[in-house]
Amino acid sequence: MASRAKRICITQKPESVSYFDLKVRTTYPHNNKEMTACLEIIPKIHKLNKEQGVGLIVLADISASMLEGTKLCNLIAGIRKTSELSKILKPRFTLLTFNQETTVVYDGDVPPAEDINKICDALRPTGPTNIGVALQRAVELATDPTRGGQPTHILLFTDGEDMSDLRTRITDSDVEYVKTLRTAPSLFVHCVGICGSADFKLLDAIASAARRGTFQYVEDDKIKNVMDEIFLFMSMVVDAETYLSLCVDGETTIAKKDFMILIPSETVVPLGVVPAGAEHLFVTFNIGKSSGCTGIRLVPFTADPPEAEVADDTCALLYIRHLVADNGAAVAALLGDNQFDDAVVATEATLAKIKAFIVDAGLSTDALHHASYSLTEIHYCLARINDARRSHVKLNEARGRFLTEACTARNNYVTTLARGLCNVPAQSL
Repeated sequence: MASRAKRICITQKPESVSYFDLKVRTTYPHNNKEMTACLEIIPKIHKLNKEQGVGLIVLADISASMLEGTKLCNLIAGIRKTSELSKILKPRFTLLTFNQETTVVYDGDVPPAEDINKICDALRPTGPTNIGVALQRAVELATDPTRGGQPTHILLFTDGEDMSDLRTRITDSDVEYVKTLRTAPSLFVHCVGICGSADFKLLDAIASAARRGTFQYVEDDKIKNVMDEIFLFMSMVVDAETYLSLCVDGETTIAKKDFMILIPSETVVPLGVVPAGAEHLFVTFNIGKSSGCTGIRLVPFTADPPEAEVADDTCALLYIRHLVADNGAAVAALLGDNQFDDAVVATEATLAKIKAFIVDAGLSTDALHHASYSLTEIHYCLARINDARRSHVKLNEARGRFLTEACTARNNYVTTLARGLCNVPAQSL
């Protein structure tokens, strides 16, 4: 039995009465038009405490398709880097290999490098791929009572070439392990496509099916970087019961929006669209046993002087980023059907929508600078579509990148990407 490692949780500053301050923001100050809203969270974090064990279950694909190209090399590099980084977080470390069957290769304290090297040297890819049976086994291990209910991260390394019809079954609510993935607050699934030919749609579907899931397409030479970022993510996970709810004019529109991490700086969480005419927004935020509430009135007082409808830069920039991400998800689907012209039309329409919004919103000079990055992403999208027309490899790479970015937005810009943690302080699922 492995010794109980520690999961990192936050404690508030001694002078604080709470973990955070809250502020609701809307794109415009009043309710004349439909707009987006967000919650600004200002953490009052004193330090990170280690209060509960954490588990890491690595699923390594050793099917015959892993012999193609650099797949096996990337897999081994990922396993070695994972074990190296595990010495910092010290999780209960479990390694499973799978093809049509699943084998528990190791389970215990993080093994020394020489043991990991022996395991990697012994890998012999063969046979078909059954990701479903591997996920099922990982969920069974993660929820085994002997593990004491510790939060567990499942890290899936694969090219995604599944032969078990998993894409259909992953949406089936009657499959027991899928139900667990959808509902368990302390179970995280990180899907890593380790080559440009991976089945990105399947891996994105697995991440979407999990209550707390991420998907990452990895360029062939970036696997070690991704491992760094995943462990940064794991180190920042907070209490499993961390969520918010939103009421618009007394009606609940978000019952429970889960969080995966809370970074020690101002954090902005998108709340979605507020309809024109809405009068009041009320948000409740919980982290463990601490909770807070805040609200905003959108109806101007009759005695108020006329106020210019100048946009809130923070909400406006989040809205623009979601437009870019939504476009990427749509383009990924269109590229999957070789509908290149439609992908161009959709992207040009998104570009026009962003430009029109920028003019209407009247963004500040600083916000315009940040918005320029989103405009650049749209132009890159057009370039990737053109590349995809000429090369099947480039087509797959483009789909992987677009789906990765869409998953990042779906998780409110919390991802295994360090840039997702640093550039936009926003949260998860």
